Amino acid sequence: MRVHWLQHVPFEGLGSIAAWLESRNAETSRTRMWTGGRLPPLHGIDWLVIMGGPMSVNDEERHPWLVHEKRFIAEAIAQDKTVLGICLGAQLIASSLGARVRPNREREIGWYPIEPIRQTGSIHFADLVPAPHVQPEIVMLNSTQRFLEINTLMSKLLDRLDGNADIR
Repeated sequence: MRVHWLQHVPFEGLGSIAAWLESRNAETSRTRMWTGGRLPPLHGIDWLVIMGGPMSVNDEERHPWLVHEKRFIAEAIAQDKTVLGICLGAQLIASSLGARVRPNREREIGWYPIEPIRQTGSIHFADLVPAPHVQPEIVMLNSTQRFLEINTLMSKLLDRLDGNADIR
């Protein structure tokens, strides 16, 4: 399994994802987006992990690399790569699929429950998992079609994590 990850700031690493990848003998590589690092050819990776950062997906003027990154993410999805986004990364996936990301009426700061969208095989999600949030923005799905695309992407990811589908 060849996993490439996108890093947006020096202090936002893979965290516990690194141990999970190591336990599966994954080959990892990364692009440090803030330094102008080059994105790899997609044929050389199986998974794409997009990490968080303090910027907005809409900060393209301030961070011009966001334009290229969104295109890269959209192409990875089109090529049926396994794509996982954490925080900003999830918003970048949604934006790449055409969803609008806008400021939330209230900043989400603190511990909030995360509700699972489904259970799958050996991966069990508790009914409600408290998790820390620092989220000033919200994803606005502009159509049922966009919801279904994002839901399908999440289902594929869960199947691949669970081993029910080809992890490549």
